[in-house]
Amino acid sequence: MKKPYYFLKRCSDLSKYAIGNVSPNPMVGALIVHNQSIIGEGFHKHFGSAHAEVNAIDSVNITDKSLIPESDLYISLEPCNFFGKTPPCTELILKHNIKNIFVSNLDRTSGIDGQSLLYLQKNQVSVRLLQCEIPQYNPVRFRNVYAAHKRPYIVIKYASSLDGFIGRSNERIKLSNSLSDRWVHLLRSYCDGILIGKNTALSDQPQLTNRLVPGKSPVKILIDTRLDVPPENGFYNSPGKKLVYNFIKDEQNGEIHYIKLTDNDDFLSQLLTDLYHKNIGILLIEGGSYTISKFLEKELFDEIYEIRTRKVLKTGIPKPKNITDLKQEFQFRDDIVLRKYVQRDRLC
Repeated sequence: MKKPYYFLKRCSDLSKYAIGNVSPNPMVGALIVHNQSIIGEGFHKHFGSAHAEVNAIDSVNITDKSLIPESDLYISLEPCNFFGKTPPCTELILKHNIKNIFVSNLDRTSGIDGQSLLYLQKNQVSVRLLQCEIPQYNPVRFRNVYAAHKRPYIVIKYASSLDGFIGRSNERIKLSNSLSDRWVHLLRSYCDGILIGKNTALSDQPQLTNRLVPGKSPVKILIDTRLDVPPENGFYNSPGKKLVYNFIKDEQNGEIHYIKLTDNDDFLSQLLTDLYHKNIGILLIEGGSYTISKFLEKELFDEIYEIRTRKVLKTGIPKPKNITDLKQEFQFRDDIVLRKYVQRDRLC
């Protein structure tokens, strides 16, 4: 007999097909299982579209529809119980008279957070929460950081030389190889926003687009408190929406949105709150050492990736300090990608 773990792992695998397409909504997979056989499966495909449970039920062959009330429902995230862009999935479960559900994660969104499961139990549905039993990369945590902390899920990425430098002042230096570059663009396609600081904009003039793999480009975000980056800079001339956080003005000029923050030590929290309200669910930080250090000082990060290259600079800008517990994830030719993941309370 297949254990619930097997089916919940399949739900988690299904959910990943939606990465980059549903944020800040959750990535969710669901199965309809009858007598240990999968008769339907689905995932949440696009922001605002049908949820995983709907797609799983709709996928059941017409000759098997009568089996749904006798089947178990497996979901990688607690079902919704309110009207949003779609009707509540709890009502869908009751409508189809499903009596057994298995869930691998609670949804920490305010108003859900276990309440959906209690509602189903009150309506004679057997609920099993097998929390944190899937030892694999779980996309649900993106949503739960966003919901519980009211900020984006933050990923920091930088490349370093073998001797510990990330570049040189006022000089653009290429460190990572072409395979690493493709992975970085894949990472960008997963994210809703990509952020740099003034110094990176001035020295590198990056486009911050995804050009090397299929998928979307994130919203471009610049921290330029005094608006020192000139309008002819590459940041401004690349396509796509741009958010410029500063201490001077609120203004919109085509695709460029200037957002004024209060000039104090809490401006990063203001920025992240604003991004939360702009539906930036996953934020990639590609800024230089100074910008990254500011996020590290405030412990505002959930993952860190370091692309450690074989190049030697001897002098330059040191990589961010106090980053420990990095573990090797994979390798692209002579580039090694190391990762640190922060496990936060109540976010499994």
